[in-house]
Amino acid sequence: MSQLKRLELYDNQVEALEQLEFLSQLTILDMSFNLVREMEPLASLLQLEELYLAQNKLRQISGLGLLVKLKKIDLGANRIRVLEGLDNLTNLEELWMGKNKVEVIQGLESLTKLKRLDLQSNRLTEVQGISTLCDLSELYLAHNRIQHPSNFEGQRNLSILDLSSNKVVDVSGLAGLTTLEELWMSSNELSTFEDLGSIAGLARLECVYFEHNPLQRDFEYRKRLALMFPLLKQIDATDVCR
Repeated sequence: MSQLKRLELYDNQVEALEQLEFLSQLTILDMSFNLVREMEPLASLLQLEELYLAQNKLRQISGLGLLVKLKKIDLGANRIRVLEGLDNLTNLEELWMGKNKVEVIQGLESLTKLKRLDLQSNRLTEVQGISTLCDLSELYLAHNRIQHPSNFEGQRNLSILDLSSNKVVDVSGLAGLTTLEELWMSSNELSTFEDLGSIAGLARLECVYFEHNPLQRDFEYRKRLALMFPLLKQIDATDVCR
């Protein structure tokens, strides 16, 4: 099967990646929902463009140093604590790392073509390490422990930011995200509309989620949001009627 380009063994009982050296032409590999513990055998797949290893038993990222054609990686729902071993993947466009144990955003500086980054349900307390990711358009950070999101310098293309289910009390660090079109901030700790004053200048916002924040108790909640962001088309999954 040396000419095989796509292999999917999703949702089986595979415990190890073996004999991959015979699949030198493989471009897509999906081994999600298995029992894989080690990534080193991937090192021979030099043509690989998409890798799916979500919901396995991985503790670290390894074996990817030579896979410079990779464009998409999904390692969600593993046991990974450190973002490492990605430095050479300069063609990577999507990195999905949700439901791991990552505490710090690091090791991504060279991924300048990255467009989508998912770090939901990790252990982050702040946003950092993304200043060189100038092509980033979607950033998913829900279900972490972030209070003061900031350090978004260099983000000139970000259109979707998900900070739902954090501990956000201050959004002033988002004021420079002038390309933002969707801001998801449900289930945080924003108390009043004055807390949103610093982002009133985000003129491109079309969709916002602020439900399950204390400020939602304001009886003019939807009206005040619509006035603050004139281009809004959606508030908390409901269309805006003007």
